[in-house]
Amino acid sequence: MSIALESRNAEADAAQTTGRLPDFVIIGAAKSGTTTLFQYLSRHPRVCAPNEKEPDFFADKFHRGWEWYTSNFEDARPGQVCGEASTVYTWWQEYPTCAARIGKYLPNAKLIYIMRHPVERTYSDYGEQLRTARALGITRPELSTFENFIQSYEHLVRTGEYIRFIEEYRKYFADQAFLFLFLDELKRDPVGVLKKTCRHLGINDNIDLLDTGQIRANQAKSHYQWQVRLKMTERLRAIPGLQALLGAAIPNSWRERAYSLLERTRYADALRERLVPPPMNPDTRELLLERFREPNRRLEQYLGCDLSHWNR
Repeated sequence: MSIALESRNAEADAAQTTGRLPDFVIIGAAKSGTTTLFQYLSRHPRVCAPNEKEPDFFADKFHRGWEWYTSNFEDARPGQVCGEASTVYTWWQEYPTCAARIGKYLPNAKLIYIMRHPVERTYSDYGEQLRTARALGITRPELSTFENFIQSYEHLVRTGEYIRFIEEYRKYFADQAFLFLFLDELKRDPVGVLKKTCRHLGINDNIDLLDTGQIRANQAKSHYQWQVRLKMTERLRAIPGLQALLGAAIPNSWRERAYSLLERTRYADALRERLVPPPMNPDTRELLLERFREPNRRLEQYLGCDLSHWNR
């Protein structure tokens, strides 16, 4: 299907849809606290979270159509704001029409962009890619070292050049549509960041979103746990029908107890050691610091804040 035809079909479908569309979108950056921030906001009684946290609709799921997209917000109650978080929305070189689509179909949306030290973000991305591949038993030479990763996954490294994506979205949205946050700030002062975010969304900022505990989503420790469990149960899961049978017959508390015992074994220790990514070479860090220096300077100038700590 041609881009022009796809656009005409999408416009027709969008005009006919009666479903809810998001009032806000967290557009990135990956490995910068987007999941944590979104889970906090989902606790707010005036926020409707989608069925899928990352629908990726305006990137590579646009072909699924508006009925599928709006179904993600079908549980929205009157007075709630709907939102989603898809970090691929700032992969503009992979999805060059993404920002334009959001600007066209969600012209009044509030955008949230949370960032972190770009070198640390890149290394964190590498760690997740490596742990997932190893846990699934996949060997990829491009993940054998961090140096191989940055040479092979240019689009993931480029994600740390935040100002480039901001400039792309500013073609379609006024400055007041944006809220820019930092992972360090969310860790240091979650209450303050969440209040600021609620005000940006126009909802009550006096709700205690930390009342049921602090969220630390997608941390390396939880990834290790998930991947160690995945590997330890690999042979059991390969037996046809056994996984469904055990899932129905064994209570969650029993499974957690069994996992806990398995995780204390030497085998589990060896698996955890395999999942730890090799350290970053100091020369590689310097190379990346230099690469990000100019984008950091432009971002600093645009936001009017001090980002000098990102240069070391």
